[in-house]
Amino acid sequence: ATQTVTLPVAGTITSTNQLLVDGAIIGMKTGWIPEAGGVFVLAGTQTDQEHTHEIITVVMGAPGGASNVAQEAAYALYQLAKANFAYRQIITQGQSLGKYHPAWEEHPTSLVAAQGVGMFVWANTSPEVHLSAATGTPGSEGVVGAVHSSFGTWSTSVPLVLEQSISQPSAWWRVVQRGW
Repeated sequence: ATQTVTLPVAGTITSTNQLLVDGAIIGMKTGWIPEAGGVFVLAGTQTDQEHTHEIITVVMGAPGGASNVAQEAAYALYQLAKANFAYRQIITQGQSLGKYHPAWEEHPTSLVAAQGVGMFVWANTSPEVHLSAATGTPGSEGVVGAVHSSFGTWSTSVPLVLEQSISQPSAWWRVVQRGW
């Protein structure tokens, strides 16, 4: 994203790339190879509130090397990607994602996400979300599993915790259950 640089002997050099006027462009690389022809790689950022991610576009086979045509095509792809990505809060901290209901309890206790999970997703597609939890036993408390979220190659896991600990069954409940 550097528009000018001062080099020993050469002095100050100004970039001629017009795409740098967009402050969200953080880098680019031009090139040419026989297999791909003219190549232009563009890197930029997208910000949604306090969340930022990088978008990288690549144009290959451009006539005349990394020409203005290739640069314009890469920038158009970047703008299209920005228009189709959106940050979504997938899971909120404290969100109830399941319940444990011991037979001796009148009310179940909730499994809640210990942290929130948010991510950039493409054009209203949904990430995959899977829960894994251990069997609740009397005295269980704290972390009892995880919620796994993924979208493409990106994935993360956050702990699942019990909203309250699972109590021990009463002596009377144990006697009745054993048929004594």
